Amino acid sequence: MGSPFVHELIKAYPNVKVVVVQREFDSWWPSFTSQLLDTLFNPLVSVIGFLDWHINGVRAAYAMRKVHFGLFAATNRKEIEANSRKAYDDYYDTIRRMVPPGRRLEYRMGDGWEPLCTLLGEDVPNVPFPRLNERKEHSEGVLARQNETVRNTTKKVGSWVF
Repeated sequence: MGSPFVHELIKAYPNVKVVVVQREFDSWWPSFTSQLLDTLFNPLVSVIGFLDWHINGVRAAYAMRKVHFGLFAATNRKEIEANSRKAYDDYYDTIRRMVPPGRRLEYRMGDGWEPLCTLLGEDVPNVPFPRLNERKEHSEGVLARQNETVRNTTKKVGSWVF
């Protein structure tokens, strides 16, 4: 699931060209769980999110939970897990109903530049296709953001105390 707001974006831009990259649910779900849900519902992240909101005024952790509850029609993690396959299938089915095949590319990772360039009417670049957002890099980014939040919170609280 690429964006929780994709359906609204398609409505706002009715002539948009859409690239659908749908993995098999059974390979996607463990990755999604380990990289997103385990982070969002980690007790330490909950504490960091609370401090970030109430000390730094940043509601990102709260907002991300709320977005995921809406995306999966849930009120807690257990419901997200119970609704996951249906929400996943509905997400992609809705995109396919909203965007006709002429404006939609069914892309598989590894397909390279050609299908994307054909959809966009562009020449194929003479550079290797990039591969980003690997699990290790994502985890490192999450940890870096958590550490930054703790540092910012500590500085603010420290200035109040001393």
